[in-house]
Amino acid sequence: MSIGVEIVVLHPTGYSLDYTEANRQTVLDQARRSMDTLAETAEQLSVRIAWENLPHHKTKRPLHDMAELRSLVEQMPPHIGLCLDTTHALIVGHEPLAQLNISGDRLFCLHLHNSDGQADCHWVPGCGVIDWTPFIARLNEIDFTGPRTLEVMSTAENEDETLAASFRVTQTWQQGKIYKKLG
Repeated sequence: MSIGVEIVVLHPTGYSLDYTEANRQTVLDQARRSMDTLAETAEQLSVRIAWENLPHHKTKRPLHDMAELRSLVEQMPPHIGLCLDTTHALIVGHEPLAQLNISGDRLFCLHLHNSDGQADCHWVPGCGVIDWTPFIARLNEIDFTGPRTLEVMSTAENEDETLAASFRVTQTWQQGKIYKKLG
């Protein structure tokens, strides 16, 4: 049976303020049980699941690092992979390019947005601190063909500007070029 979807992006853990070192293993065990159950369902529906790296605020969230996520995903069938969120990686102290390289062949899709380096700002690439030049160059080098979602936010006051900037970024990247800043 097919539901008309190729990839479903899921969060492996719940709300990020609920973690302590004392409950870390319980959270990991529950995440693994959920992953196993959902892997079976995904196979029946002919979809792939991509587990997304998530940020944390106080105690380090289990599975926030692509290395930790990948170690679980490697134990699962090939229709289970990863979704790299660039700002989630950045704000927990990981370099997005390094997280991309860790993801390797289990990377199914991307959530691309920028930040001030502190918060999950959801800015258009080019409006923050992420250096997109090596990141996009690496995607081109590995010939990544999975979905690249620009996960940006706007307000009523800047929605036209945000949409136009997002369009410029995608057009530039589709041409194989690096879009460095807005303007």
